[in-house]
Amino acid sequence: MTTTAAQLAARPRHAIDYQDLRQTVAAMSRVYEDGVETGWHSHRRGQLLCCESGFMTAQTMTGTFLLPRAHGLLIEPGIPHIVRAHGRVDMRTLYIEPDERLDIDWTPTRVIRVSRLLGALVEALLHEPVDYEIEARGGHLAALALDEIASAENSPFALPMPSDKRLMRLCSMLSADPAIADDIDDWALTLGMSRRTLTRHFRQETQMSFVEWRRRLRLGHVLRATAEGKRMDRAAAEVGYHSVAAMKHALRDGLDGVHL
Repeated sequence: MTTTAAQLAARPRHAIDYQDLRQTVAAMSRVYEDGVETGWHSHRRGQLLCCESGFMTAQTMTGTFLLPRAHGLLIEPGIPHIVRAHGRVDMRTLYIEPDERLDIDWTPTRVIRVSRLLGALVEALLHEPVDYEIEARGGHLAALALDEIASAENSPFALPMPSDKRLMRLCSMLSADPAIADDIDDWALTLGMSRRTLTRHFRQETQMSFVEWRRRLRLGHVLRATAEGKRMDRAAAEVGYHSVAAMKHALRDGLDGVHL
């Protein structure tokens, strides 16, 4: 059952209204138009930020996260973050009371797959009163949602930023122009590092290879560009591919259920 516009409009629209409820889990929904940016903020509660439709990106002090449809960002309580909408976005979020008894590992901040069941539970909670009865239907839905979050699969949509200044320079240059075709040897020369040192340090700081990091960066650019209305062939060219087919072939291993 899809949440109606009237039901969504009747609920509080601001995160602050959900932070001090007696319920462990509180559900909120918003619609963001293309280009909306939240600004840096944090919440006392943990958060599952879900993209029901459209495409969002989020950023923390340690990296960027891609949020296509049917994925969610699990954000640790108190972590500053900023969220941007690319195209029109239907956002769903759960604010979760910090409680050591909950079987949720908040670290690191990461993207998870939102199963059909979890998505349906979020929608069902949006049909419940904000101050739902904990021992009644709302409480049961919330408990099952917490179980689904705890067992959700991680998705490869995180783009960690290194702290090393030389590696930060590399990542900043690629972020500004994802089409740069320089390979690892070219970058090692540019940064004044050996190939071995660059490879080792990059993996230590990002937990992935340079090739994988660049692939994720390019995928994020394509998802963002197409959500904002650009043609697929133009988006492919902007990240260095001569055709849509070449781009899809290069990015195919990291789509995690997302269709280009």
